[in-house]
Amino acid sequence: MRAIATAILIMLAVGLAACGGGDDPTPSPTASMTGTPTPATAAGPLTSIRDAPFEDPALVGPLIDAAGGGQVPVERVEFHDLIGNDGVEEAVAVVESGGTMGDLGAGIFALDDGHARLVQFIPVAGRIEVRFDLVVAIEGVWADGDPQCCPSRLRETSYQWDGARFVAITEQVVPNEDR
Repeated sequence: MRAIATAILIMLAVGLAACGGGDDPTPSPTASMTGTPTPATAAGPLTSIRDAPFEDPALVGPLIDAAGGGQVPVERVEFHDLIGNDGVEEAVAVVESGGTMGDLGAGIFALDDGHARLVQFIPVAGRIEVRFDLVVAIEGVWADGDPQCCPSRLRETSYQWDGARFVAITEQVVPNEDR
């Protein structure tokens, strides 16, 4: 019985230490206490958007909030020169529903004074792709009688930077060939 009690006390102590139950009040280098952009590393400001910590809730939290929930898998972050065609990459981070809704939208992040900054959120219920310098949203268009899983048509909306924000430049409805 004493061995079980000792084991429980050791597990509690390890759990408290892992959860920040120690005496060190210093926040992690990526914690945002003020809501301002957060440096990605303790070493200093970012020199490339590719170095931004897209696994950090302090960075992707506002994007997930804008989408109304979901998750941002690191493997769904792509890097493209979308703003200004100046050779400087921006990041497109896709918010996934984690279920049958597919993608919930995409956030475009740019480097701003050494910090990753969310430039714009593009909401969509479907799938997000990047084609050349366009963010393309593909959403289902259901006709009467279409099963919930399989819309008979798809709406493709292409977004491009207009100098101030991403705007829809084309929209087309096409048959869903994967149906």
